[in-house]
Amino acid sequence: MHKIVAISMVKNEADILESFVRHTLTFADMMLIVDHDSCDATGEILSCLQAEGLPIIVQPIHTVEYSQAEITTALMWQAIQEYKADLIFPLDADEFLLPREPGTSCRELLQAFDLNKVYAFPWIRYELLQPEQEQDMFLLKRNFRREKNEQRWKKIIIGCKAAETFSLEIVQGNHAAVMHKGQAVQEIPAACVLGMHVGHFQWRSCEQMISKVTVGWLNNVARYSTRTNRAFHWKTAFYNLLQQGDVSVEPMSPEVETVALGEELTSIELKYTSVVPHAALRNLMTASEKIAEAYIEEKVLRQHKIVSIILPFMGDSAAFEQSFTNALEQTYPYKEILICNAAGAGNREIEAMIDAYRGEVPVKYLVPSEEIKNIFLLLEQEATGVYVQWLFPGDVLDKNKILHMVVPLETQGDFSFILCNAVRFVASEADKSADELNFYMDLNIDRDELILVKVQGLWELILHTGNLPSGNLGGALFRRETMQRCVWLQDCFNNGQPLFLSMWGHILQDGIIGGIGEDNMMARRTTQQSIGNLFWHELEWFFLLDEYKRTGNISAVRYQKSIRVIWERREILLQMKPQVDAGLYQQYEYILHKILNVVHNGV
Repeated sequence: MHKIVAISMVKNEADILESFVRHTLTFADMMLIVDHDSCDATGEILSCLQAEGLPIIVQPIHTVEYSQAEITTALMWQAIQEYKADLIFPLDADEFLLPREPGTSCRELLQAFDLNKVYAFPWIRYELLQPEQEQDMFLLKRNFRREKNEQRWKKIIIGCKAAETFSLEIVQGNHAAVMHKGQAVQEIPAACVLGMHVGHFQWRSCEQMISKVTVGWLNNVARYSTRTNRAFHWKTAFYNLLQQGDVSVEPMSPEVETVALGEELTSIELKYTSVVPHAALRNLMTASEKIAEAYIEEKVLRQHKIVSIILPFMGDSAAFEQSFTNALEQTYPYKEILICNAAGAGNREIEAMIDAYRGEVPVKYLVPSEEIKNIFLLLEQEATGVYVQWLFPGDVLDKNKILHMVVPLETQGDFSFILCNAVRFVASEADKSADELNFYMDLNIDRDELILVKVQGLWELILHTGNLPSGNLGGALFRRETMQRCVWLQDCFNNGQPLFLSMWGHILQDGIIGGIGEDNMMARRTTQQSIGNLFWHELEWFFLLDEYKRTGNISAVRYQKSIRVIWERREILLQMKPQVDAGLYQQYEYILHKILNVVHNGV
């Protein structure tokens, strides 16, 4: 039996997507779908279908340009190499494989295909008779008609052996497969398919078509410029709309026929498709904003400003490897990684990992020498970046995080650093007890706006509440001058243990923070070490409060309120005694005795 894998790149297809997926899975074994930055319910519908257990793999991308040929070709090779596909079928969301004769099984017909060939299906236009009605009904149950004649172009399906023999690539539109012969590109002859065709539901409403051609043409221009013959059908419709206010496409030919499909093709029920009108203006505005953002990002990238990513090793090899890999995957191209061994003794596993790395990103492993014993002095000498990203083991950044934060720092010079929210998630069942304590990473920036915050106000909030910014240091991108002023945070480690409150106390001495309310730039994983960090956090907070009380920098009322918070959550931490180092737990008991005096006597 041939394994059939359908591959698709979709964007803003919420009205038809569920029908497309459910129908395609009647003949395909699985689907690989790239969601090209949809701003309607496309992503939600795909998530629901995955949760239902349907065999679909979804990969979101957030590029501006329309790179369908490259993306679909990559999906083809993923289908062959990772999922052992025999037949690879590239389809758009408005395309439905249908038999010429009711009662014929498309899946059975596909099983007879030769894996050494590329096949071409007739491509036939379909049109809904009442597009404004029954929009939440499975598409093939609705009333439609089709042209008797085929469209000029065909749609292809590729045998895995043909792909491997000729190192095939799929062209934009999925109309042909090509191979390279020296400098020339040669189209692979395709065998004609009989008994099946691809039904093309191109036009489903005026608003849907306005959205498709305006966003599609802008994405195409972002790739090729306006001077291109790619996607000429979008260009024609776009300029009709621009000049005449009309989004009309080529009308159906007079040679049309109504269609009645068999029960086997119309019995599917939809669960997640609601009647929501297409928002062409919203989709167009979203696409335009993305293009404008891509423009300023390219302008900033031309400055070649280096970002130094500082990654301390603290004894947990798995957490370190996770964050090291994540740092390498950052899309910002002008970066270097500086690894500091905060655990003290050397680690052969980490050294082997660094030695094995052969990529293009500069990686420096900082080891104190006889001449320079201070690792922080080494940081000052070896870091060449204009900007600094701290990445502690277990921290995971969105791959575009550094790029998205360099841009406002480059274009808005009044910020000392940029700070963003984090999405926090639990890495294992063993961490859930620690995760119940929301105070450790709890301080979030207001959403949906870039805010200006004076550092002193933020530091007072951190000191009074004990809450750290949700992404901690990983959620920030600093100017080099800030790190130099703080001596690269050298006074904020205790035998390799990071003292995060002290770090923020050093950082937040002067300047202005730019806060980005997006919470998808960073995910901070909790790890087994996080339980110990919780105890360290309470110890550090208590001693900082004591110091501020001694120097008169905190009022008695504020001091007592903060101390009472530490006391009130002791019951949760006391339950974690078996999971924490005995010496650390003794120190925690010591501060509880001191706090007891404050709670009962107010002193």
